[in-house]
Amino acid sequence: YPGTNNRRGIGFDKPEDNYPSSQLSPESYGHTGFTGTFFWVDPKNDFVVVLLTNRVYPSRTQQGLYDLGIRRKIIDMVLANPDQ
Repeated sequence: YPGTNNRRGIGFDKPEDNYPSSQLSPESYGHTGFTGTFFWVDPKNDFVVVLLTNRVYPSRTQQGLYDLGIRRKIIDMVLANPDQ
């Protein structure tokens, strides 16, 4: 929704500040799931990442995925080493 403070597009998240990574272009988009699943597409950088996790195991109080910035770290690592 251009011109609003909503980070959602039509069915997808749009990047905001450093989320999910400062290395992704403004044209990128993705979606996150309740259990920690995540996908993000950046057509400008020819980049796609899919992260399948289960943050609700063994309990729903698990916050390590967020507290440790795992998603951002994975994206940054992959973008820093595109040929590996």
